[in-house]
Amino acid sequence: MKPVDMKSSAICLVLGSMHVLVQAEAVDLESRLARAITNTVYQAPTRAGLTEATELFRRMLQGHCANEQLKTRWAAMGFELQEITTTNESLWLLSEPAGKESGRGWYLFRTNLAFSIALEAPHARNDIHTGMIALQLFLTGQTRVLAASTITRHRADMAHLDDTFFQAFTVAFAEACPTGLVVQLHGFGFDDHPQARGDIIASAGTRLPEPWLSALVQQLKQATKLLVLAYPRDTKQLGATLNAQGRALQQTRNC
Repeated sequence: MKPVDMKSSAICLVLGSMHVLVQAEAVDLESRLARAITNTVYQAPTRAGLTEATELFRRMLQGHCANEQLKTRWAAMGFELQEITTTNESLWLLSEPAGKESGRGWYLFRTNLAFSIALEAPHARNDIHTGMIALQLFLTGQTRVLAASTITRHRADMAHLDDTFFQAFTVAFAEACPTGLVVQLHGFGFDDHPQARGDIIASAGTRLPEPWLSALVQQLKQATKLLVLAYPRDTKQLGATLNAQGRALQQTRNC
């Protein structure tokens, strides 16, 4: 996908049912993410914890080396920061240790600062396949970071809560990459939304069309044979106008 000129913004892609083939190099990461999203424990973070997490996310997104100091500070918050090697590159994985989860998310970083796209899967478990689709897109595309939820949306909906590590990550990305793009993946069932009439719905999370969205939707149409609709031009369904991350990015953009 070609870059689109914009200040830090968000696009929500709502996907109908589809199957995903994950490359062999992704198998270990796939199994780690698949285990992480089965977590059932959630503990809301403290205000101090959110402040610390935002700073640490910002440092990593600005290219600070994932050194022992960062590892120690993340460990004090219950996270493991690990180097993951694929056949093509080294990545940094930030996750909660097995058996010690509290639903604060799963984050995968590239060290290549040339990329300015963040992928988010706020309902990685409930919106079926979206976590794995996001992982595959991260591994095969030019994206800087992936964030996936690790708690069911019925316990804590990352797309509609403000005081979460998921939100802290989004704010940090907007500050570190002010001209970047957050691509958030969601899913929907045609039985629940019969008026959707599309395979993919792309939205900037605003009730008025964003100028850059049309260009991005056109690129999506060229990249797939699926029916791609733009909200609100082509459909009034599933516009993600109440999305917490979208609101945070809009506030950042207006500062």
